[in-house]
Amino acid sequence: MAADALEFIQEDHDRFRELLDRYEEIPVDHHAEKRALMDQLIVAVVQHSAMEERAFYPFVMDQLPDAADDVREEMEEHHVIEVIMAELRRLDAAHEQFDAKVEVFAENLLHHLHEEEDELFPILRERLSEDQLRQLHDDLAAAKADAPTEPDPERVGG
Repeated sequence: MAADALEFIQEDHDRFRELLDRYEEIPVDHHAEKRALMDQLIVAVVQHSAMEERAFYPFVMDQLPDAADDVREEMEEHHVIEVIMAELRRLDAAHEQFDAKVEVFAENLLHHLHEEEDELFPILRERLSEDQLRQLHDDLAAAKADAPTEPDPERVGG
């Protein structure tokens, strides 16, 4: 179990990578299995994104005003990912574009995770106290528990 906010977020990131890896192992013609796994991933990513938008990004912008431009970029990446997830929700897994759209979704998601983990997290570890990160963990957990499960590109960014 995560001890602080960054570990809490990292657990989700690791889960997303695990689900993407599992998707790659599904035989090309197993459309129902692809749909089920992608639906599971979409719900997880939507909840995670909403949690970050509600509790993580505002906290970071408040505590580290010099990181505001980076946070705004992260929010725009959320918007792009939401658009792709909404399209995936409407697309039949047997459609010839489904796997291609999943690939674009994965590329955008992995890029976003990389930026948070390699650029934002080290700054937060350096500049925030353990108490702040523990409190933020609790705020994130509460926001995630109340988060939506359906993609909505209008919720943020754009």
